[in-house]
Amino acid sequence: MRRSCGAWRSTALLLLVLSQCKRTPSAPPVSANAEPTFETPVLGQVQVQQMATQDTQVPGVSFDDAALTNAAKQQVQDAAIFAGAGRPNAAVATVLLGYAVEDVRAEGKALARAIAKLRVGVAPTKLADPYWAEDVEAAAELPYVLGGDGKPPQKVYSSLVTRLVNDLLRDYIARQKLRTAPEAEVVKLISSKEGSLREEAIRQAGQRQLQQAVEPLLGLLTDEDETVRDAALGALLAMRERRAVAVLTSSRSMHDRREMRKIVEAVALLGGPEAASYLEFVADAHEDEEIRGLAKRSLARLKTR
Repeated sequence: MRRSCGAWRSTALLLLVLSQCKRTPSAPPVSANAEPTFETPVLGQVQVQQMATQDTQVPGVSFDDAALTNAAKQQVQDAAIFAGAGRPNAAVATVLLGYAVEDVRAEGKALARAIAKLRVGVAPTKLADPYWAEDVEAAAELPYVLGGDGKPPQKVYSSLVTRLVNDLLRDYIARQKLRTAPEAEVVKLISSKEGSLREEAIRQAGQRQLQQAVEPLLGLLTDEDETVRDAALGALLAMRERRAVAVLTSSRSMHDRREMRKIVEAVALLGGPEAASYLEFVADAHEDEEIRGLAKRSLARLKTR
């Protein structure tokens, strides 16, 4: 799953930020009023360090890992997303950040590149919701003007690394806070057209079974962005919202094999008379043999349930 984590822009800087997030699957969805299954972990080690290799070292550029670590630790502590220390036998969260830099030059032009990674682990794992664990990375690049001495500017690299580290932590904190955010705030994010938290808000709506989010989620099933459509469908499936069947079966092209696989499987999971009727139609009349077979198998499972 691709996601924008730690993305940032400045009118004074030209940046390209790419990120990839990997998260341990969360616990089964629970209602918004249910008691939490796990306790909030205690904050343990927070550390920032350079992932320096021969290929990623830039001559003349150095970093203060101790200062970066102190700033990161303060950022996490100020967010107050973890429990206070001192609870016996508590799960402990470890926050590790690594970064690497590269200096690229060609045809008289220079480019500073940096990549930062955030890994949050919790142990013992059985004591905390797996959602606390996260493995995220972000990359950015920034052109700069070569000086007469030909040395890369320390300030450019320091700014690049500091901003990436800060943004990775900021977005992680924001995602964690969203788990307990008011329902109206989550719905507002879902309805927004922009924002790095939109996809997370969609996922939270499904996990927390937020009924106010159903209508906006149904509307997103026809969104132009496939990632948004799929996220909305996942949330509605988690909520077992059968109203999604009518939207899915009327808005998607039956000639798109990949989309049809999603529709057939989702409709079968949601169930109900409308789902059964649609699967019977696809099983009998669809032009693609593979889709007909998938519909038949899905219909059989639906009838068994």
